[in-house]
Amino acid sequence: MRRFAILAGQLLIVLFLIDGFVDFAYPTARFVITRGRALLAPEGPEGANRWSEFVQRQVAGVGNMPAPVTSPVLNVDATGRRSTGQTPGSGPSGLLLGCSQAFGFRVPDGDTFAAALERRLSGVTVMSFAAPGRNTSQSMTQWLKLDEGGIQPDFVLMLFSGVEIVEECWAIAPTYRSERRPALIRVPEQVSDLLSSDGGRNYPCASEEARNWVVTRSIYEIRSAIATARDLDTRFALVLAPTLYGNDAPNEVSRSQIDPETIRTMDLTVRELRRRLVAERIPGVFDLSGIFDKQSEARILDTGSHFDRQGAEILAQAVVERLPADFFSKAGGQSAPPANDVTR
Repeated sequence: MRRFAILAGQLLIVLFLIDGFVDFAYPTARFVITRGRALLAPEGPEGANRWSEFVQRQVAGVGNMPAPVTSPVLNVDATGRRSTGQTPGSGPSGLLLGCSQAFGFRVPDGDTFAAALERRLSGVTVMSFAAPGRNTSQSMTQWLKLDEGGIQPDFVLMLFSGVEIVEECWAIAPTYRSERRPALIRVPEQVSDLLSSDGGRNYPCASEEARNWVVTRSIYEIRSAIATARDLDTRFALVLAPTLYGNDAPNEVSRSQIDPETIRTMDLTVRELRRRLVAERIPGVFDLSGIFDKQSEARILDTGSHFDRQGAEILAQAVVERLPADFFSKAGGQSAPPANDVTR
C-alpha cells in the first residue's frame, strides 16, 4: 500500500512539473512564432518608414494623444497637431479631425490627407488634430478643448471612418472561467478554439437587432457633432471615408486577413448606416465611402483601412468637388449645406 502511495505521489509531482512547463512553454512559443512572422515578413511601403518614433498616450475624454516627435517622416507638436510638411498658408485655416485615416498612419507627413487638401486649396492651412483610434465624440471633445484654448478655425472637417462600428462589431475573443486553472486543462481549450473555424469568437453584430442598435448610436454621434458645430457657429462637414467594409470594390488582399464572419457583419452594419443616413437626409454629411470603387488599383493598404498618397489625393479631390464652393473660405457669409449630402 505504501508503495502505491509513493508512486501516486511521484506521478502527481510529474504532472505538476509538466503543467508548469506547458504554462511557460505555450505563451513563449506563441510569442516566438508571432515575432518571427513579423521579422520575416517582407517590408512594404509602410514597413520602410518603421515608425519607431511614433508613441501615443491615453488621455481621458479624447482617447489617444500622439506624443511630440520630430523625424524625417513624422512631426507632431506638443498640442497633438501633425505637420503636413508644408509652409502654412496666409489664407483660411481649418481643423481636420478623425482617427488614423485622417492622421495618416504609417505614411510621411507630405502623404497625408491634410497635406493633399492643402495642395489642392491654394493658401489654405489644414491643422490636423486627428489621432489613431479616436471615435466621433472623442474628436469633437478635441475640438471643444481647442476652442477653449482660443483656436477659432474658419472650417472644421471630420473624416468619419466608423471607429464606433469597429469598436462595437469586432469579433470578441473567447473568455475563460479562470486563467489560473491548470495549463493542462486551459491550454487544450485555447488550442481547440484557435483551430476551430471561428476561433471560438463571439460576433456582437451578427443579429439584425444588434446592427440596428450600433447604427442608431452612430447616427446619434453624427447628429450631436453637427449640433455642436452649429452651436460654435463654424462651417462643419462630416465625410464618410472609404474603408474595407460596405464597398462595391473592396481590397480582397486586406480583407482576407480578417475572419469572414467579421467581414460579413461589418459589411452589413456599414451598409445599413449609409442607408439610414440617406433616408434621414442629415445636412452636412458627405458620403465618399465609395470613392475608390472606380479606381483600377485598390488604394486601401491594410486591415486598418489606411490609404497611400494617391488615395489621399483622390479623396482630397472628391472632398473639394463635393463640398459647397465657399466651405474652405474665410469665416463669415457662411452658407447652409445642401439639404441632402449623403448620396454618392
